[in-house]
Amino acid sequence: MSAPAAQPATAALRHRDFRAYVTALVTSRLGTSMQAATLLWHVTEVAPEGWRAEALGGIALARVLPTIGFAVLGGVAADRVDRRRLLVATQLLLALPPAVLALWSFVGLSTVWPFFALSFLAATFEAFDFPARHVMLASLVPPPDLRGAVSLVALGNRTAVVAGPLLAGLALATLPRWVVYAANALSFLVVVRAVLSVRELVLPPSGPARPERASEGLRFLFGHAVLRGAVLLDFAASFFASATVLLPVIAQDVLHVGPAAYGWLRAATPIGAWLASLAVVRFGAHVERTGRVLLVVGVTYGLGTVAFGLATTVWLAFLALVGVGAADTVGTVLRSVLRQEETPHDLRGRAIGLQMIFFRGGPQLGNLEAAAVASAFGAVVSVVSGGLGAALAALVIGALTPELRAYRSSPPRG
Repeated sequence: MSAPAAQPATAALRHRDFRAYVTALVTSRLGTSMQAATLLWHVTEVAPEGWRAEALGGIALARVLPTIGFAVLGGVAADRVDRRRLLVATQLLLALPPAVLALWSFVGLSTVWPFFALSFLAATFEAFDFPARHVMLASLVPPPDLRGAVSLVALGNRTAVVAGPLLAGLALATLPRWVVYAANALSFLVVVRAVLSVRELVLPPSGPARPERASEGLRFLFGHAVLRGAVLLDFAASFFASATVLLPVIAQDVLHVGPAAYGWLRAATPIGAWLASLAVVRFGAHVERTGRVLLVVGVTYGLGTVAFGLATTVWLAFLALVGVGAADTVGTVLRSVLRQEETPHDLRGRAIGLQMIFFRGGPQLGNLEAAAVASAFGAVVSVVSGGLGAALAALVIGALTPELRAYRSSPPRG
């Protein structure tokens, strides 16, 4: 019997539980996006003079350590523990760091170390939350609607990430910092309500029984040439071309602009991502040469980062970042579809936990590397060299992974 055909993206909206879930995720993403932009700017305000790049690198280090240390455990938990209970627990825990930041800011935050400690805690909870979210999504719609569900989630997330920095820029200019942190804390409670309202989970037919060990996910991931190539491509791009962490420094020291323009620059990548998400929702089901497209957008992502580093005006920088965001989103959605298509249901948690080390740890390690290079050679050199590294890495991975170059998307399967 042939596999079911992929449906238009909007078909996923027929499912009540999916609609509630994606709405809650977008709300939470908006709060997180606002906080991310606010926090980096806030760090540059309280960091000692001359140590802003190092302080931003410290935030990246605080986030990458738990990602690497706990992502595998988070994947195992997503495969073993009731995903609804796990998500409720992680959302409640994720509300704690922004709540503490709000209180600390309200009473007069003037040191950097709380940012490091609370960023570490948030990343620890995210290591358990992200695999659970991934597995839950695959359980809310039947296989024919899964590709569309992934595209719609990406569009919703990108919409929130576009609005978040713009709202953060306005908040930075007009409101106390604690307001943004408090709003983010409340946004996680929206997800709790949506998860508790889920009526029925869609479970695919069981395949061959596998041991519930983390090593099973590792063996599967690195034994699958296409997934391995896609993961390495994502890691290389995010490690070398991490420009976001340096945006406050670029805005203040290179482009000489204030919080409002910084908000627009912070939103440029998400705006490009949002436009690309619209295209993916409309045309994503027709993309067949997935592997080749992934390699093209990997090179484009790197070259866009180079253009941003060389920009001398706000609007040139803005346009370059729009291109970076568009390339990143096409790659992100296609990799997510590829993971869903190629990973058996009973291994999804462990597989996504292992991949999280690369696609979540990569950006944080990249932020740390970018901050270190910026400290030694300047922000412009850091951004330009990183973009060149990302483009070159995509070419090398494509040359060494013929399976990825030849990969064509297949109909979704459980």
